[in-house]
Parts: sequence; C-alpha cells; structure tokens
Amino acid sequence: MATEKTILSIDLYDNVLTEAPGDYTGKVNITGTVHMILGLAGQRKIKAILSCKSVVDGHAP
Repeated sequence: MATEKTILSIDLYDNVLTEAPGDYTGKVNITGTVHMILGLAGQRKIKAILSCKSVVDGHAP
C-alpha cells in the first residue's frame, strides 16, 4: 500500500527576538488560494491547506 506524502514549504527568517546564531522563525509559503462556497466539506479545506493553499471561507475582510 502506497503512503501519501505531504510537503510543507516554509520560508525561514532570522529570529529578531533572539541573538542566537542559526535561530530562525518560519512562515508557510502559500502556493495559491482556494475560494470556498457554501456546502463544501471540511475535508476539502484540509486538503487545500495541506497543499499550501490559503483558504477563503466566507466573506472577505
């Protein structure tokens, strides 16, 4: 049975809160956006997030 792999891409930045060398903080590298419509299952949202997509659910700010 094949196992499914999820790759999460993170952009690393120097951690400005510490002076320790090699101390980083990260931000997820968003690769796209999925606009949700009423009735879409939560499972689809989870798959989109795991695919490095931002999820727009509801009204825009």
